[in-house]
Amino acid sequence: MEVKDLSMIRTITHFLLAAVLLIEGGKAEAQRMEWIARTSSNGSNLRTYMAVDADGNSFLAGEFSGGISVGGYTFSSGNPEDIVLVKFDPDGTVLWAEQFGSDNDEMLQALATDDQGNVFMGISPSGFGTVFLAHDTVITLPSIGARGMVIKVAPDGAVSRGHLSNGCRFDVAGSDVYNVYSPTLGTYALERLDGDLEIVWQQTLGSLVLSYFSIDADPAGYVAIAGSEFTQDSMSVQ
Repeated sequence: MEVKDLSMIRTITHFLLAAVLLIEGGKAEAQRMEWIARTSSNGSNLRTYMAVDADGNSFLAGEFSGGISVGGYTFSSGNPEDIVLVKFDPDGTVLWAEQFGSDNDEMLQALATDDQGNVFMGISPSGFGTVFLAHDTVITLPSIGARGMVIKVAPDGAVSRGHLSNGCRFDVAGSDVYNVYSPTLGTYALERLDGDLEIVWQQTLGSLVLSYFSIDADPAGYVAIAGSEFTQDSMSVQ
């Protein structure tokens, strides 16, 4: 087993990622751990998401405050919470790392890859009207009507597209993004976005309040949504 030393700034109790584990093994074989990668920070870390693309590259995204170091990259958060996105190759080597931040806290909501090696992040800043900075790309949030965004990051780490939406919990199938959002208070809807994050269709899910839900889509276009809802009405699809 090879352990990658990712130039940690210091050893403390808060870890963005306790360990990224790549395990190899078929149905009839003993599973073998391929590599472990670690990051650390001198602040606090909250939500962490992982995704793997078709070529075996791993993506790690997580919220952090203070400073963080990974694979020779060092970032600091001038705000309470920013987001770091790291790409590892199949051998566990860091290919690149990028920081995403704004004038307010950022909440990480989703992470998924498409069949072209792009990675998509769902981010909800805590304030309205802020300018969201992502790899030298500026996205302006309107004062009303959008509380989140879906961001498309190219295989080289460059931000190529952004989609503003009142919600950013999604899954990716092929090159399409299926995103759950809330068009009005107390209602939820599902939208299909193409590879350029342009809207293909939108469909309401009825009058309900979803909480702690997850979404999964397959290449055939079937979408499953599971979670909790806090109304007595049954969910309808129109």
